[in-house]
Amino acid sequence: MDIAIFGTGYVGLVTGVCLAELGHNVTCVDIDEEKIKRLKNGIIPIYEPGLEDLLKKHLSRLQFTTDGALAIANNEILFIAVGTPSNPDGSANLQYVTEVALKIGKHPARLAKVTEKNFYRQLSAIGNGFAWAERLETYDPEYYKWTQWIFTELFK
Repeated sequence: MDIAIFGTGYVGLVTGVCLAELGHNVTCVDIDEEKIKRLKNGIIPIYEPGLEDLLKKHLSRLQFTTDGALAIANNEILFIAVGTPSNPDGSANLQYVTEVALKIGKHPARLAKVTEKNFYRQLSAIGNGFAWAERLETYDPEYYKWTQWIFTELFK
């Protein structure tokens, strides 16, 4: 399966490398060009035991880029794993999630399934709900069933 992950922090990078270990082709997208350059050379920006070895083992299945449009066009599953820092009131700041969702919505090069790293947490977060998803035009009426499948089947 061809998968793109937006965000190369703890969630995005670890998820991408683990999906590559499972045999998937993964494109990791980040806006930080220096971070992408280091990742292409097998240098990880975070500490996670064993991650660097796995990344180096699967460099043939992993791509790192700052080109979100290319990642959107060439992958069938898109994960949004960007930061969601807390707002002063404790709620999740979805600014970066919304930015990626808008980018995806502007480049519907082909039908893709989209999910977000905090899907279940945001479903229960008062005031957040599906706020970010409302900005993403989805052409698949089975969207939410698909997202549930990802979290129940792909990551068993």
